[in-house]
Amino acid sequence: MNTENTVNIIGGGTGEKRIQWIDILRAFAICCVILTHTTERVYQLNVSAMLTYSVQRQIFSISLFTIGRLGVPIFFFITGYLLLDRSYDEKNCVKFYKRNLIGLLITTEIWVIIYNCFNMWFKGSECDVFTLLKNMTFLKNTDMSHMWYMPVILGIYLLLPFVANALQNSGARFQKIIFIIAFSYLFVVPEVNVIFQSLNIESLNALLDVSFVGGAYGLCVVMGYFSKKNYFEKKPIVIWWILTIVGYFATVILQLFAYKNQVGYNVWYNNATLVMCAYGIFELSKHYQIPSNRIVSNLSLCSFGIFLVHNPINMVLLQNLTLERYSIKLLIAFIITLIVSWAVVAIFPRKKMISKLLFYK
Repeated sequence: MNTENTVNIIGGGTGEKRIQWIDILRAFAICCVILTHTTERVYQLNVSAMLTYSVQRQIFSISLFTIGRLGVPIFFFITGYLLLDRSYDEKNCVKFYKRNLIGLLITTEIWVIIYNCFNMWFKGSECDVFTLLKNMTFLKNTDMSHMWYMPVILGIYLLLPFVANALQNSGARFQKIIFIIAFSYLFVVPEVNVIFQSLNIESLNALLDVSFVGGAYGLCVVMGYFSKKNYFEKKPIVIWWILTIVGYFATVILQLFAYKNQVGYNVWYNNATLVMCAYGIFELSKHYQIPSNRIVSNLSLCSFGIFLVHNPINMVLLQNLTLERYSIKLLIAFIITLIVSWAVVAIFPRKKMISKLLFYK
């Protein structure tokens, strides 16, 4: 969830020239993140529960959940679009690490501590210093569902200058060939395996190790770079509409098909059709470049802080929100979580240093 949104300035504020269509995308993406976490808490997305739901409820829950899953790939695309199209010599590498990596690491460590304290209060977890140290050194997952993202983006930032230099010193045709091979193994094979599992067919075992290209997340970042370089500018706009619509419905249908065959599958970010849909949205946004406004720009600027704040707020809210209608409960929880999280980041605290440390703002 890269906070940079200007060409030359890290962490551009409201007074700087911002890329408006990226502001809109980032605002949309953070809403997606809140939606997916709210949906999976309101609806029990597992085989035993889903088989008791009506067809309408299954379709509704999976459709909303899939929309929510579009947020993270879009954040990765934005990171690649803004950061890979640069030359990183030694001086620029040091500058990048100081401005981006170190600040993000400090913010992450602060929130690892905050989440551990929250879990002791909310879940009654024990105070375990050894576990906390493992969380802070990324040797054990923090007990907060969204925090998988932080070591991923830190790892991407760690190697991003080297990837950027490699991309800028290799031809587009060569890059596309490598991309097709990596995409097939990282995205297509996992999706095919879900279908095979649903049909009781032996899964494919992808033996070719393409983790050196950055894995599924790193490849999404590279896709953002491809967009910046206009590798697909000759594609008719209708192609992106088709990719978006077909990709979305294919992802929804795949999950419904899996559940019908008693295979619990909630789409993850290594799903080919989900990433195709997200990339279609990204390219359409770049093509139309709808102007944003101050509200959207502020939501975009606060998006990373909202990402950090929203989950505890969402958990407490849903524990105390007793409504029988799932759809109404989801809507209310989504809106309140977004507004409260946004208010916390935008209004409190007003001191610049505290905002920078807490929200990487």
